[in-house]
Amino acid sequence: MESNNSSIQNFNNALFRSFFKSIAKKLKKQDDPLPDLESIVKITQAKNKHYLGLKEIPVDNIIGSEARYEDFDKDFLPKKSELQSRWTAIDTIMQQDKALPPISVFKIGDYYFVRDGHHRVSVAKARGQVDIDAEVTEYHIDVPLTKELTIKDRYKIQEHVNFLEKTGLNLLGRGFDIKLTRPQSYRLLLTIITHYTDYLEEIVGRKLEEHEVTQEWYNRIFLPFAEGAYLDDLLEKFPNRTTGDLYVWIQMNWNDVKDSLGDRISFLAKPVPVVEREIEELGALSYAPGIIRSIKRQYIRANIGLVVTCPVLNISKDGEISVAIVKRKYHPFEDYWSLPIAMLSENETRYDAAGRCARYSLGIKTDINFVQYKTFDNVDRTPYGRMIAFGMLGIYYGDNIRMSAGGLASEIKLIEVGEDIPLVYDHSQILQDAFAYISRIHNNFTFIAELFPDDMPLKYIKRLLRVLE
Repeated sequence: MESNNSSIQNFNNALFRSFFKSIAKKLKKQDDPLPDLESIVKITQAKNKHYLGLKEIPVDNIIGSEARYEDFDKDFLPKKSELQSRWTAIDTIMQQDKALPPISVFKIGDYYFVRDGHHRVSVAKARGQVDIDAEVTEYHIDVPLTKELTIKDRYKIQEHVNFLEKTGLNLLGRGFDIKLTRPQSYRLLLTIITHYTDYLEEIVGRKLEEHEVTQEWYNRIFLPFAEGAYLDDLLEKFPNRTTGDLYVWIQMNWNDVKDSLGDRISFLAKPVPVVEREIEELGALSYAPGIIRSIKRQYIRANIGLVVTCPVLNISKDGEISVAIVKRKYHPFEDYWSLPIAMLSENETRYDAAGRCARYSLGIKTDINFVQYKTFDNVDRTPYGRMIAFGMLGIYYGDNIRMSAGGLASEIKLIEVGEDIPLVYDHSQILQDAFAYISRIHNNFTFIAELFPDDMPLKYIKRLLRVLE
């Protein structure tokens, strides 16, 4: 197909942009090429690739190439004039809104590397296209991938991979890996863990392998610390840092911390106590009461613990239906998506806790009526031990719901019903059971009146039921 003049001009514009960007990077002594698949597979130790099928993927998440990383720059702008013929032909087809075959990509983490279809990606990015059809093959990795993949990013990935090789934390399952923002912190954390070897071997009564030391340290020391950090929201004072960063910082700056705060946080410099007498001795500490409560809960949860898990449906005035989910700020499952959660306090009902969950995690000022639709009591629901969750369903109707992340949440978003986003623990099932509950009670006026806001039009209730069918 003959390319039109506008497509030729579009290519020239893209080529010039690539040229001037390369000059600017040379002046700044920066080397920032398009990432190649082979090197990323090597540093992440990606493995077990499998075919996912035809998917619609975000163009913005296409960041690298299998074999043509020398033909395009990091933004997929063309670097060579000989790419013009194919590039402009594709641009002309796109201008005419004609269909093109899907591209072929490898997926690593949340990002994609082009196997076939580089020109289509280049044109799509130049035109500001949001999504593109792709045949997707996915690699499995145990470490998170960053979008920019700078030299520092790659160094951190290598250190993270080395940390997992030595500790085996990735064997605990999805979401239990400890995230750190500085590459060198992984080696510091390995040193810290090693210091606990004698203490932990005394507890278990035998010599431990390196990965066993790590798992004992994780369960007895780090996990209670992570929960305590959440209860006190300590990361609010450390923006853009992780639970692991906070732990390493306290350990490596212990003398300064101790000089300024005295014995009030001395428990952070030693393993979390495992006997009741030591817990009682910590009762007077005031710096981090959440960590004290967390230690005590390790004993309580040997029997039972209670939380509310709150699916909140948002129905806008034009009838659009969505669900509020939060990105977890604290370990475990740091940066994973979940439903809003609140721990049940001894002085509140599950309905009070659900209201507090909406206010604290989602920042919702408007009162929402909640109904309990199911209890979830699988014995291995969470890593914290025996934990029972009350499924508390709430429906908001009106102008777009105003939300601001707090507590456990670092970010909030509304997703469409049926949108495929993995949630932590058993939250995907909890959400599906909430939908099933709505479908089940749709002929019961008493339950409908209890669940749905009084001013919500009947047509939107019917629309919700159709969506859930």
